[in-house]
Amino acid sequence: GVFHLRVDQYLEQLHLWGRAGYARRLGQRVPLELLRKGIVLCIPYNLCEEEFDKHHPAPAGLEARAQDEVRALRQQALENWLCRVMLPIFLWKAFGLYNLISRMPAPYGDHCKVDLDDIGDLWQKQERAAVSRFTEGAAPSIAICVRGGTRTFSTPAVHESLRDNVVRSLNA
Repeated sequence: GVFHLRVDQYLEQLHLWGRAGYARRLGQRVPLELLRKGIVLCIPYNLCEEEFDKHHPAPAGLEARAQDEVRALRQQALENWLCRVMLPIFLWKAFGLYNLISRMPAPYGDHCKVDLDDIGDLWQKQERAAVSRFTEGAAPSIAICVRGGTRTFSTPAVHESLRDNVVRSLNA
C-alpha cells in the first residue's frame, strides 16, 4: 500500500495549533514534494498488516457487522496507526528528525490515507512514466551490486525490499 500524508493540511493544522515553527522546520528538513506523492512505509504490505494485527486485535462483536463495515473500520484503524506510529518513525530514521518528531503533534485521521493499489500496477505506472521522460532514446540503466550473506537473499521479501528501498530511492 502507498501511504499519503496530506502534507498541506497537516502543515496548516500545525499553524492552527500554534506550532508554526514545527511546520517551518519540517518543510526545511523534509522534501515535502516527495511526501505529497506518497511513500511506501511497509514492504511487503501484508507484513505491515500482520504487525498491526499483532498489536491491535479486532474488538469483540465485529462478527455481527457487515464485512464492508468491518473492512472500512480496519482500514481506518490501520491508516491511523501508520500515521501516528509508523510515519514518525520513518521521518526520524530517513531524515534524522528525532528531536523535531518527538515534540511535534502527530498527524491524524484526515491527514493520512493509504491506497491499497496493487504494488505491481504502481511499479508499471512508474516505469512507463520514467521511460516516457526519455523520448530521444532508450531509458537509462543502472547496475546495483549487493554484498552480503546468501542465507536470506533467496527470499522474495528481500528482493522486493531492495527494489523498493534502494532502486526506487535512486529513481532507477
